[in-house]
Amino acid sequence: MKKNNSKGNHLTEKVPIKHFLLIMRTTLILLFTYVFCTMAESGYTQNARVTINKRNATIKEVLNEIEKQSDYLFIYNNEVNTNEKVSVKTKQKAVSEVLKSILTEKDMDYTMEGNHIILSVIEKSVKSNKEIAAAALQQQKKKQITGIVVDETGLPIIGANIIEDGTTNGTVTEINGNFSIDVEANARIRISYVGYLEQIIDTDRQTSFNITLKEDTRTLEDVVIVAYGTQNKRSVTGAMETLKFDNLSELPVGQFSQKMQGQVTGVQISQGSGKPGQGMNVRIRGAASISTNSTPLYVVDGFPIVGDINNINPNEIESMTILKDAAATSLYGSRAAFGVILITTKRARAGETKVSTSAYMGIQQVPQKGRPELMNGTEWAQFRKEHYEDMGIAVPDAFKNPAQYGEGYDWYDAMLRTAMIGDYSVSVNASKENFSSSVVLGYFRQEGVVINSAYNRFTARANNEYKFNDKLKV
Repeated sequence: MKKNNSKGNHLTEKVPIKHFLLIMRTTLILLFTYVFCTMAESGYTQNARVTINKRNATIKEVLNEIEKQSDYLFIYNNEVNTNEKVSVKTKQKAVSEVLKSILTEKDMDYTMEGNHIILSVIEKSVKSNKEIAAAALQQQKKKQITGIVVDETGLPIIGANIIEDGTTNGTVTEINGNFSIDVEANARIRISYVGYLEQIIDTDRQTSFNITLKEDTRTLEDVVIVAYGTQNKRSVTGAMETLKFDNLSELPVGQFSQKMQGQVTGVQISQGSGKPGQGMNVRIRGAASISTNSTPLYVVDGFPIVGDINNINPNEIESMTILKDAAATSLYGSRAAFGVILITTKRARAGETKVSTSAYMGIQQVPQKGRPELMNGTEWAQFRKEHYEDMGIAVPDAFKNPAQYGEGYDWYDAMLRTAMIGDYSVSVNASKENFSSSVVLGYFRQEGVVINSAYNRFTARANNEYKFNDKLKV
């Protein structure tokens, strides 16, 4: 019994020693493996090199290329804008150098954790010393200009514009005519006000000014069309405004009313339809009736026009006068309830013979932004499947596997196209002693962005005048 016990005790003592040696060996192997992997990763981080040649590519494309040529993986959140454009041309350069070259100027930073690279956005809460110094230096170059603006009688002008010449830096005079503005050291200022002549003043020698604006009497002597005759602007008491089409000749539009947009105060011009060649809605006094339309009366060369006026070629028009109030439109009676637009077409000037052409061509597209978001094939089939399931009805075989339809077909895009638009015009003006002639030929074509829609307009107008004597003219 004692011998057996002794043998058992001997075996019990040997077992823990073997286990201990096994554990020690396993631990050493794991430790060496970890150290080796860490050194490998560290060495990889130090030595990984890539070759990239991309021009005007997104940051995301560059990151994908680095991942292809190395074992690195990039991690970033939605704050990191990887859609910004960069240009990279490197040959066997370290990944860290490539990242510094494309991320620093984009206010981004990175950290390397093994074979993972984490991108982050640099917070710009404090301006750099260079920015602060530049701002301070810029401020030192500026000086403050003060003054007062009055009219010829000495009364202060309220709301006169004071603009630093060549910039958008400006201010307006206060209720007492005073103003104050910071400008460059050698700047010039422009002083303007409606009905007064503009002044330009150098500010390099003084900082305080007393400015007197003179009335612009030239605009009061302009001749404007009033119904069937003409009148000096100073004698007109009604509200009217004249628009010269020579100043609007470069606007590439097909309707003359489109050239009026934003040019005349108190006149609302809007487009009610996107149909090619569709006219514009013109409202001089707003919509004042529920039973009739609010279209103004059009008078072309003294002849009232009833019906669609948008077929007229804008290149035929020389000037346009808009009569707004009752005093200006009284001659036309009730037809002028919604205002009057007087159109004067081009005529030959005395002693002038001229041939001129104008043409433009362009394309029209429906932008992606603003289009309705439609379901693709898979989403639509999934919607139908869920509809039947919600109703407790057996799902038809056609909708049991929505994924089979893929993206489907974009029918909204299928009905759209890139449409052409062009306008061509030729005018001939000739004037002799007793005879003058003006001929204008035009062709306008506008394809609709919707397939099978288009608008074509052919126009021809001739103004001929023969003077028999001082009393008779045809």
